[in-house]
Amino acid sequence: MLDAQRDRTAVRRPLSVVVRDLVPRSVFAPWLVSRAVVAVTLMVFGARAAHFIPDYQRLVTWDGNWYRIIATNGYGPPPHPGAWSTWPFFPLLPALVWLARQIGSPYTVALVAFSNVAALVAFAGVRKAALLVADERAAMWAVWLTALFPGSITFVMGYPDSLYLAGAVWAFVLVAKRRPGCAGVAALVATAARPNGFVVLIALAVAVVAVVRERRHLLRSMIAVLGPSIALLVGWGWWLWHATGDPFVFVRAKGAWLETTVVQLVTSPIERRWAGLHLLVSVLLAAPFVLRWRRYPRSWRTLVVLSLMPPLALGLVGLARYSICCFPLAIAAGDLAASGRPSAAVTRWPLVASAAALIVWGLLITQWSYVP
Repeated sequence: MLDAQRDRTAVRRPLSVVVRDLVPRSVFAPWLVSRAVVAVTLMVFGARAAHFIPDYQRLVTWDGNWYRIIATNGYGPPPHPGAWSTWPFFPLLPALVWLARQIGSPYTVALVAFSNVAALVAFAGVRKAALLVADERAAMWAVWLTALFPGSITFVMGYPDSLYLAGAVWAFVLVAKRRPGCAGVAALVATAARPNGFVVLIALAVAVVAVVRERRHLLRSMIAVLGPSIALLVGWGWWLWHATGDPFVFVRAKGAWLETTVVQLVTSPIERRWAGLHLLVSVLLAAPFVLRWRRYPRSWRTLVVLSLMPPLALGLVGLARYSICCFPLAIAAGDLAASGRPSAAVTRWPLVASAAALIVWGLLITQWSYVP
């Protein structure tokens, strides 16, 4: 009765109050600073035109181009073996861009806008998730680190990473708040945004088991949280089978991209140094979580393992952005940074170093064709 009464009260609250609760003012500063740093780095210092003329096309390089092609022309014919194609990419971002185009938005503007708005929602979710295990200071550290970590550069570009992070982190927050229906919607966003969204579902199942103690409610909660995403994956697989004859064509088509495994990096460290950079920054971010492994929920540990272990065997390039999309890592780093009472000079250096690395990351992408 009390829960129902609280829900009715929440419905009656003004929309501005609801939005302020979801996206508090404190997350706007890291969001704005990171937008400015990346935009200037990519569009101005990374522009190849003379006199530093801003080049907004730099925001839709690499995967952004593929999503723009899908939004413009659809997925096209089935892929040829060994050839790059649109088929490894999931449909949420191009579908949103296509809808925006129907009301007059240019494709590039819509790509970048959806990515950046979702990043704001994601940062708010990181703060909420951090407050489940730490205090406000640690939560804001986690948000700042998420915003300025080198891999977060794709939160500004035309990538679906911020959509994925927003869906994943809010799904865990809503499960913890015992809102399974809303958690199912958030999980659906993560699942539809990127191919590895299914790992979120496995970790969410662990989270539901931990939160829902009453066995008679467990199945209903599982269906509410996981059902929409499972239905999407089944429907997507059916459509892929109908269109290409292979329900897992996104896996087969991804094989056209040259990948670097840990073994290949060890045997050819100079030739594959770009993959080494991805591994290095990811290890730095993951270290605080590993050091405090037992401090965090089992579902978070499950998500970390499922998010980071496969790239070690399948391909290291992209690991930097995969690791920042795994929100428990930034929260653990923020928790460690906020612990104790160090001097202000000591507490600022990780953010300064991270912002500097983010700028270097952007220059590598624009000037040396580095894959983010």
